[in-house]
Amino acid sequence: MNKTTFIRDLKASLSYHFHQIEEEKELISFGIYTDGDASTIGIYYNTRQFLQDTLADLDPNAENYLEEKLYYTFFMEEWIADISERLEEERLSELNDRIDKFGSKEYENGNENYKDEIFDLFVKALHELKSEGLFKKEKDDFFLHLEVSDSWIDKEMLNRISLLHSKERFIQYQQYAKDNNA
Repeated sequence: MNKTTFIRDLKASLSYHFHQIEEEKELISFGIYTDGDASTIGIYYNTRQFLQDTLADLDPNAENYLEEKLYYTFFMEEWIADISERLEEERLSELNDRIDKFGSKEYENGNENYKDEIFDLFVKALHELKSEGLFKKEKDDFFLHLEVSDSWIDKEMLNRISLLHSKERFIQYQQYAKDNNA
C-alpha cells in the first residue's frame, strides 16, 4: 500500500465528511473510529448541543460526575453520529478495502506492528488536516480523535492523541484514559 497516496485519499474523505455535517451544527468533536484489527474506518462527530444535552442528564453533585463528563466528551460511541454510515461514500469504502488488504498481507508476513502503522497513518491525516486549517472555525475545546474499539489506551495511543491537541485538552483526555483503563 502506498502510504502517501493512502493519506492523501483519507484526508480527502475526512474533509468531504466534515463538510457534509450541517453548517448550523456547532461541532465539538470529530475523528476516526476503527476496530481492533485496524481494518475499518468510521468517521464520527459530536455537536456541542448534543454533548450539553447529554451532560444535563448527569447529576453534577454525584461523586463520579467529572469521570462521567469526560466519558461522554471523549468516548466516540456516545457521540451523536457515525456520519460515514449515513453517507456511504465510495472513497471511504475503497480506503477500508485497502487497509483490510494491507493488514491481512502484513499479518501473513509476520509484521506484528501493522496495526500501529495504520493508526499512525490515521493520526497523520488528522494532524495534517488540522495544520492545513480544516478545523480553524472550531472553538478551542474542539476535539480531534482516533479511537480503537475495545482497546486499552496505551502509551503509544496517548502519544498519538497528544499530537492533535493543546496541552490543556490533552490533560483532560489523559484523565479520561486513566479512568477508563482501570
